[in-house]
Amino acid sequence: IMVGRMAVVQPWLFAHWGGGSTVEPESVWWAVADAVLEDFPEKAALGRLKLFGLYFSRNYLFGHTFAVRLKAATSVAALFAIARDFFARAPQRVDQPHLGGLA
Repeated sequence: IMVGRMAVVQPWLFAHWGGGSTVEPESVWWAVADAVLEDFPEKAALGRLKLFGLYFSRNYLFGHTFAVRLKAATSVAALFAIARDFFARAPQRVDQPHLGGLA
């Protein structure tokens, strides 16, 4: 179960284990967002991206502020603006994300 949770927190986990190339988390965020928008209507996509954000934010020092801001978004456009602002600030990544409290 913990490997599954970690794979949501760090979708590049299996590539890393396999000796794959270094992945830039921001590009992963946008790739996941694009895939979610392709597969779900906007309202459902918004909910899924908020949930993904809860997990993904664990990769960053003070990432909880990112998750809180994402949770407050009322549209995909607002959520994307929050993400652009977050990544523009060059947030500091953590070496080992904390998985406590994730269901």
